[in-house]
Amino acid sequence: MSRIVPYLRYHDVARARDFLITAFGFRERKRPAAPEGKHSHSHVELELDDGSWIKMGRPHTGNERAARGEHSWVTIQVEIDDVDAHFARAKAAGATIVDDVQDNPYGDRFYRAVDPEGQLWSFVRLAAHE
Repeated sequence: MSRIVPYLRYHDVARARDFLITAFGFRERKRPAAPEGKHSHSHVELELDDGSWIKMGRPHTGNERAARGEHSWVTIQVEIDDVDAHFARAKAAGATIVDDVQDNPYGDRFYRAVDPEGQLWSFVRLAAHE
């Protein structure tokens, strides 16, 4: 079996984790224990209700783009059923809204938001494409 699991890099993993849980409805899937049994905030896995998940960690040492605070040009798209309710939740949690809820010419309903470290997220209810 093959699958794609996005691995997102954050300078403040704990803050990003809390934001994604509160604003976008993720829940913690796994957080490996650090030495001495303490929880590590350098690597976290979050999941959605459908079982899809992401990994999160700190930027690699020596990663020049991360050191300058730059991110790659990627949008994480999450398919959801109720775009309007999700938008209201994200906005109430303080998400930076890039595009308000709207319908595109193909019939998809979506909005876009940025998390506290600049990752772009798109939440969409796809229309039936033939």
